[in-house]
Amino acid sequence: MFIIPADFARERITYHGEEGKRWIQRLPTMLAACEARWNITIGAPFPNLSYHYVTSATRADGRPVVVKAHAPTGEFSQESEALRLFDGRGMAALLARDDDNEVMLLEALQPGTLLRSLEDDAAATSIAAAVMRQFWRPVPANHPFPTVADWGQG
Repeated sequence: MFIIPADFARERITYHGEEGKRWIQRLPTMLAACEARWNITIGAPFPNLSYHYVTSATRADGRPVVVKAHAPTGEFSQESEALRLFDGRGMAALLARDDDNEVMLLEALQPGTLLRSLEDDAAATSIAAAVMRQFWRPVPANHPFPTVADWGQG
């Protein structure tokens, strides 16, 4: 049995209407399919869920992972492709994805020190810049990413 917080379900239905309702109804089946496909055990969702259902899980060998089931926002292909291209450099690695159900299996990361807790602003800025440098990749010719102009029209 999977935990789907009532307030999260209500918010997805309010935001996405009938499509959100169908997604919430399908969510347990999708999660069960992920458990079987990826040989994982899904745990409790993370607190303060917002747009997508994100939960802890454990692989058969005991390693922690994260499952992210995308609500019907249209962002799955862009996010999963970006994670594939970044390949774990500077962010969680994409371990597997289910394109039909728009679910990702991600590397579990442990939180570190928040940059805002550092008193030395120059040091915090240097750390942030070093992480951002890891993100840069040339964009492939056939990509799903919006341009700056596309974002501006939003």
